[in-house]
Parts: sequence; structure tokens; C-alpha cells
Amino acid sequence: MRIASIALPFAGSCLCAEPKVERLATGFRFTEGPALALDGSVYFTEIFTRRTYRWLQAGEVGEVVLFQEENGQANGLAFDTDGNLFICEQHTRRISKLTSDGDLVKLIDTFEGKKLNSPNDLFLSPNGGIYFTDPRFTNRESMELDHESVYFLNSRGLLALAADGLVRPNGIVGTPCGKWLYVGDQSDRKTFRYRVANNGSLSGRMLFADQGSDGMAIDSKGNLYLTDEGVDIYSPEGEHLKSVRLPEKPTNVAILSESPVVIFVTARASIFRVIIER
Repeated sequence: MRIASIALPFAGSCLCAEPKVERLATGFRFTEGPALALDGSVYFTEIFTRRTYRWLQAGEVGEVVLFQEENGQANGLAFDTDGNLFICEQHTRRISKLTSDGDLVKLIDTFEGKKLNSPNDLFLSPNGGIYFTDPRFTNRESMELDHESVYFLNSRGLLALAADGLVRPNGIVGTPCGKWLYVGDQSDRKTFRYRVANNGSLSGRMLFADQGSDGMAIDSKGNLYLTDEGVDIYSPEGEHLKSVRLPEKPTNVAILSESPVVIFVTARASIFRVIIER
């Protein structure tokens, strides 16, 4: 795979120097789901080949290695503090867990006796449990559910409908304190914020941004990173802080560090690293 480094202009408020955009590798078929592992490597998926890759932070641009040949068409990924990898599998229509010992475990694939649509992205709540979005972007004829919603799988394995009334929910992330959850409705071109109760239920939906998000991330200060035409960064109060444009339309984002801000971005055919000096 070809490797390149690109310097691109930066649009947005002048809170930092011009970001540096580096193309780490290219030649993929729609990358998604970046997740930062405990060792600092980043796992990401390739939708159309159903593969999972691992990017190692070594040398100037790192190294990409194949991790999994067939992954059930994985999309969103997330690691817990024990090194277990949680996976949204689109083709198998389930949430699964790849344990640190290498065992693949199905966690959930139905709601009220009907197959899930196509789990897309997930967030591991610091209060326990998993939030995930369940849209359907292709082959809608096989859908068993008549809605595309957000679910909460609690620590006891019980699945509950957490948020409905959405067109096609996609990206999802919560605050480090566990009090707020953000959901990007890509088809409705909106991002919403919900209050999280102690039992995991959601309430008080409010419009956070007039744009959707394929995937998203949040930093320790509560700033939200949305992926749409580029990577757009918002303050916790909803103020648009900056926009970063890349050579390809991004699909998802993970935060590698915060001083300086370094983000890992998946896109159509490439993966990127963006360095934003404060």
C-alpha cells in the first residue's frame, strides 16, 4: 500500500496552527471503525472485504498488518479496559466480543424476537453496558424490524430500546463521565444529545448540531469530533470550533492523543493521521 504525507489548509476558528494531514496507507475498500487498543495500536475495518486491520505506531507513518480475514462485515469497534474487542457485525446482524484470549462471543442479535437490522457503531458506557446504533443502508427487503434505532445492552445481557424516532442513526459516542450520549443521524443530517440515567435509559433529546456524523469521537474536555464532509470539531456547548478537510470523505475518527491533538481518521480508500497543534 502506498504511503504519503500531505499538508492541507485548515478552515475554522484560529485556536490552533494549521493541522498536518498524513495519509498513512491507501488502497482499501471503504475503511471504518477505528478503535484504540491498550498498546497504542489502532484496529480498523474494511467493509467490502470484511477484513480487520491493525495499524502499529512505529516509525514515521506506522505499519498496517492484517488482523482478521473474515469479520462478519464488521463496522464499529471498541476496546474495554481488559483488552476485549467489541464489534458491530453488519452481515451477521449482531454485536459480538472478541476476548483478549481470542474467543469470539455473540452478545446479541435480536430484539423482541426479530433480527437486528445491521449494527453500525457502538459506545461502551463507563457505567456499564453497550449503546449501539442499528440502521440499514442496503438490502432493506430483509429487515424484520420496522424502525432504525439506538439500543442499550446492559451488563446483564438485557437489551432495551434506548432511542427511537430517528431516520438512520449511525455514529455514537458518550462523555467520559457517562452523563451524556451523542447520536449522529446521517440520513437526517442531524446530531442529537441525550441525558443518560443511572439505569442506562436516555431522555431529553436535543439537537446538538445541524449535521449528521458517520462516526464520531470525544476528547477528555468533552469536545465532539464529527465525520461528515470532513472532520468537524464542536465544543460541549455546541459551538463549531474547527473543520479539517481531507483528500477523501472521512467515515470515522479516533483520538490518539490530546497534547497535541492527534486523530486517526478512516476514509473511503485510505487511513489518515491528523495532528492539530494547540
